Amino acid sequence: MNSKKLTLSIITTTDPVTQKLPFLLENLSCLAESRNEHYEVIIVDDLGQWKNKKHPEYTHFSSLTIRPIQPQKKQGQLKAILTGLQEASAPLLLTIDPDLYPCVPEIPSMIEMISENIFAVHAVRGSRPGTSFFRLAGSAVINMLVRKITGLKVHDIGSPITLFDRKVFSIIPLFTPNNNSNPRLQYYLRLNGRLTTYKLKKAATSNGSSHYSLFQLIKTGYKLLEAAIKLRNN
Repeated sequence: MNSKKLTLSIITTTDPVTQKLPFLLENLSCLAESRNEHYEVIIVDDLGQWKNKKHPEYTHFSSLTIRPIQPQKKQGQLKAILTGLQEASAPLLLTIDPDLYPCVPEIPSMIEMISENIFAVHAVRGSRPGTSFFRLAGSAVINMLVRKITGLKVHDIGSPITLFDRKVFSIIPLFTPNNNSNPRLQYYLRLNGRLTTYKLKKAATSNGSSHYSLFQLIKTGYKLLEAAIKLRNN
């Protein structure tokens, strides 16, 4: 058993499409070693990549405790991450997608922003290589509308990187969102002034064309706006 104190829990997903999970684990291991720390990595297999086969052991990462989780049914990415947060045990918790592994060296900068008054840090992507102009434009419009509807001063609401201090959940308990809600929006609005943003200097790896269809992107944008309107009216 590793004698180093557990300092950070990372919640991520299996990523069967871009297959960047091994790169994320490698970068997290290097960061933990360089800081003489130990990290917990919770991998939520929401897409069932390991449903019919044994998950990799990843035992060669001595600075990481890796805990795969397999939900009983598909939840969607945001709710899968919420499931992972419920299982995390470190004082600091980070959500991240595997393809954003180049941003791992910036985690310490985000940690430095946590304070007595700041309980969460949302990372804003400065660059999104491989993303089409139309998707970027659509994302910008959706983000602008969400800010106007909710009053939330967060750009790039779709970014999957957020750092939480565990004390957030003593103030705002973890909950199971209903089908029409967006857990990220709900938590961010409840945090109010205790949330800040960090602009990433690194970018995700380019994966070529998006693995999301136009219909999926439109549906995601619509559901986000629907959730924002419902939150404003509550």
